[in-house]
Amino acid sequence: MVLRTVVHLVYDSPPPGASQQVVHRTPIGGLAVVPPHGDLVVPVPASATALIRERGAGRAVSVKTYPSR
Repeated sequence: MVLRTVVHLVYDSPPPGASQQVVHRTPIGGLAVVPPHGDLVVPVPASATALIRERGAGRAVSVKTYPSR
């Protein structure tokens, strides 16, 4: 079993040559439990959907996971 946190990230638009930075992070759901060699569908709560639409509109975005304890 693997525990993961799922987040939606919004990035800035830096000038040429500057590195891109995360300017907003929205957690999606709670701690996700992924079974060994398995898949998992994580529903996006309405509150997270609203933030994603508001903060991410017209910007570079991604959804990432990272290990949690």
